[in-house]
Amino acid sequence: MQQTATFYPASQFRKSLYRPDVIRRLIGAGSIERALELADQERGRTSQATRIDEVLPPHVVITTPDQPRHEVRESRLTVRAVAKPVGKDPIAAMRLLCDARPYRAPKASRTSKEKARRQVTVRESWKWN
Repeated sequence: MQQTATFYPASQFRKSLYRPDVIRRLIGAGSIERALELADQERGRTSQATRIDEVLPPHVVITTPDQPRHEVRESRLTVRAVAKPVGKDPIAAMRLLCDARPYRAPKASRTSKEKARRQVTVRESWKWN
């Protein structure tokens, strides 16, 4: 079975994987393991191994509107989304983006069906009247 690849921007992993102190030592140390060991010695603590599947972002599905293209013909619109954690972190919040920026309609209201703690699924709804 073939599956489409999923790509994530490197910026999403900065908090958990960004280690310029290790990269700086990599050529001189000769291996990632040795560079990590030297960096840990300098900062006085041992790094914990991070598995990629532990830091993946949640899987989000827009449930309303239910078509990829939706023509708005009236002044009302509802957007609903469901998010499920993929990695080890819980979902702390959801926000609606338009052209990669938070979207704030003049009469928009946001409702959260569940408070984001350790539950498996988080549902959000945004309405414009």
